[in-house]
Amino acid sequence: MLRESFSDALTIAVAAAVLLSTSTAASQVVDHYYLDPRNVTEISKYRSCAGHHYGYDEMMIGLGLYEVETDPTETNRSMKHYFSPLQSFRENGSNNTLELHAPFDGTIYRVTAEGHESGYINKQVWIQSKTSPDTFAILFHVNLLDVFPDYWNDYPPEFWQHHGADDTDYERLAVSSGEVIGYADLRGTISDIAILKKVSSTEYHYLSYFDEAVMTESVFALHQQRGLDSRDDVIVSREFRNANPLPADCWGGRRDEDWVRLTKAGNDDEGVTGESSDEVFRVSLEEPINGQIHTGVGNLRGWAIGEAGIEKVEIWIDDVYAFDVPYGGSRGDVANAFPDVSGSGESGYSMAFAYSNLSAGDHTAKAVAYNAAGLVAQSSASFSIEKFEESFITDPNAVDLTNASCSLSGDEVSITDAVVSGDPLDMLLKWRTAEQGFEIIEIHGSGTASAMRVQRQATSVRDAVANAESSGSTLQVTLEEPVNAEIHSGVGNLRGWAVASEGVEKIEIFIDGDYAFDAPYGGARGDVGAAFPDISNSTESGFSLAFTYSNLTAGTHTMEAVARTADGADERSAVTFEVVKFAQNFISDSQAVNLDAAGCATKGDEISITGAAVAGETYDIVLDWRTAEQGFEIVQIRSP
Repeated sequence: MLRESFSDALTIAVAAAVLLSTSTAASQVVDHYYLDPRNVTEISKYRSCAGHHYGYDEMMIGLGLYEVETDPTETNRSMKHYFSPLQSFRENGSNNTLELHAPFDGTIYRVTAEGHESGYINKQVWIQSKTSPDTFAILFHVNLLDVFPDYWNDYPPEFWQHHGADDTDYERLAVSSGEVIGYADLRGTISDIAILKKVSSTEYHYLSYFDEAVMTESVFALHQQRGLDSRDDVIVSREFRNANPLPADCWGGRRDEDWVRLTKAGNDDEGVTGESSDEVFRVSLEEPINGQIHTGVGNLRGWAIGEAGIEKVEIWIDDVYAFDVPYGGSRGDVANAFPDVSGSGESGYSMAFAYSNLSAGDHTAKAVAYNAAGLVAQSSASFSIEKFEESFITDPNAVDLTNASCSLSGDEVSITDAVVSGDPLDMLLKWRTAEQGFEIIEIHGSGTASAMRVQRQATSVRDAVANAESSGSTLQVTLEEPVNAEIHSGVGNLRGWAVASEGVEKIEIFIDGDYAFDAPYGGARGDVGAAFPDISNSTESGFSLAFTYSNLTAGTHTMEAVARTADGADERSAVTFEVVKFAQNFISDSQAVNLDAAGCATKGDEISITGAAVAGETYDIVLDWRTAEQGFEIVQIRSP
């Protein structure tokens, strides 16, 4: 039995939360495992009967300590994960062999003692995320390294009899993602972890360590290599558990249905500490998102790694080859998860994709990665398309909401009687974590406008051709997004194209005058190929990546794309744009946006929302129709 004492009840405290994504828009905060999955045989399910109840705590809330699960329906369940290590570690039964790692960059927030009932005193360690300060990882039964304090920010002595005063003899509180912070104390117990998220001063919620809003795809991929098929394997949903409550007396022993065995854990006599590079060849398709609805112009993105190197990544739509996607974008989160794999830090692929060019209904997308050894790996997603009558609405004045009405519910915005290209229709917008904005997920109406398949790139390409003809230049670059003089927010596209008779060697991106990164180059651009038929590879001249505009400060910024050729020539394209943002750089909680108490109004091509609750704060928001995105983008964010 894994029953723990009042220290566990007091375990869940204080949080703070907004998740900052990487430059390629990875939205989750856990970018390194806390315990190497190769050293694990079993993991308990979230909301299972493993261990002891760890959820809603009426006693703690009654004492005025809200840093626990505050939802009263989350009772009689364990809202954390136990990790049962390899038999060799368990038989050893020591407190200095099984390494525990910081799951993200952050700060030691709390260190308190636990294990008093067993006689084996160890530490419970809270780590506060650096980029998401309302998010905490709580590690139990830790033999903490001496560089960290023995006690820190402990529970008040009037509530906790084992209270310890803040240690004054320690080296640091800061931790780096992946660093070893101590060892699992296996003397009579195993290792466990909880994630706590703050919504408001009196509302906190636990999240699964494996939740898609918590753990990056690259870290989850390591667990997939050990036999997990999906995150649902280790997460019991709140809806299912509420409808199927656990027996009140289930806590006395083991139930096999509460555990998932890692069938690919390898030899139980052997623990490992690092990923063997020659074992790794993996691809992940992150957008389109499996099971979701997409519309307009969005991102198509993911990552791929392999010891032999990645030769190319193909995209297949509905099982038909579509194009090769530019590869080589910066992915610090993947590098953290696969530090021994060469090139993992530049393993991203991405491009802007016109989902509305597909037919309405269900579709599949598949990313197929090839390595130099001739091996193939693939990742797929099933998704649905909603679209207007036109595949692309080119008229910037085509959307008119003057006589429309709107209503709000949950994280959705309903628009009725909108006029789009002269046709009346209704729309439903929903908050999307991946985009950090509202996406159109339903369109109803009997539009009769003729289809217009002209892509928005046409204007910029025609302008570039005119410039090339007048100047005789054979080196051209155009930065299409961000759009000059417009407002951007959340996660969007950074894209454009470049051609050169000598060949384009690379595309550098500068933000506010400083070099930021190289953009993956080589995306399909038939429109550019048609405009520059005499330039080799002009049909594969696109550059693109998903970019988190909210990582920038609010206000005015500049961005410049610099195309460089092998002979040393360069050409530049620059834009100036504005950024608006919420208090957090990235809102990771999928339940963070609530519009139930908000109001809305429509005018022109804008939707105004007043009193929106976002991650525990209240905002007034304005959404504006954007031709480039074929949807509504947040252009104003104000605290009322």
